[in-house]
Amino acid sequence: MLGKFPFDDPTLPHLSVLDSSKTETLTYSLIVHLAATFCPTLEAEDIKEEWEDLQLLPANAVSRIDPESEKAKRIDMYWGEVMALKTAVGVPRFP
Repeated sequence: MLGKFPFDDPTLPHLSVLDSSKTETLTYSLIVHLAATFCPTLEAEDIKEEWEDLQLLPANAVSRIDPESEKAKRIDMYWGEVMALKTAVGVPRFP
C-alpha cells in the first residue's frame, strides 16, 4: 500500500488546513489551493472571506474536543459541525 501512495502529490501539504488545531494560524492560501483542485468553480475571494469568518468564530462555536473521549474530534466530525453552523437568521454560515 505504501508503495502505491502518492507521497509526491502536490496537494498533500495543503491538507494540513483540515487540522482544526491549525485553523487560527494558517492563511487562507491553503484552502484556496484545495478548492481550486477539487471545486474549481468556487471564487477565491469567497473562500478567503469564509476562512477569515471561521478564524473569527468564538472558541466555543465548535468544540475541537470529543466530550466522550476527551480527545480531539475526528476531522469529519469537526468539519461536519462547522458546515452545520447557521447565521442569526438561520441560513448556512458556510454555504
